[in-house]
Amino acid sequence: MVIISLRYGNAYKELKKFVTMKNGNQLSNQWTAFVRPAKQSVKMDKLIKNVRYKLHPTFSQPIRDVTKPNSKGSFELTATAWGYFEIEITITL
Repeated sequence: MVIISLRYGNAYKELKKFVTMKNGNQLSNQWTAFVRPAKQSVKMDKLIKNVRYKLHPTFSQPIRDVTKPNSKGSFELTATAWGYFEIEITITL
């Protein structure tokens, strides 16, 4: 049996200069959702095949897959938005 301890969450910052979409909506928030090992010494690329983030349906691509961790071992997704919403996360081992 393999036991993996993970941390998940998000980081957020308000943009000083808003991004204007083609439809006129202004995106004022940049956020990063993440799944990472509880201990940095754990290499997740051999254990996790995919992290799927299900975003709000108003996104042009509401389903986003991250298949490789960044240099710190975190499976991250960064985007801009105009508001707050819940994100569903599915991890495939």
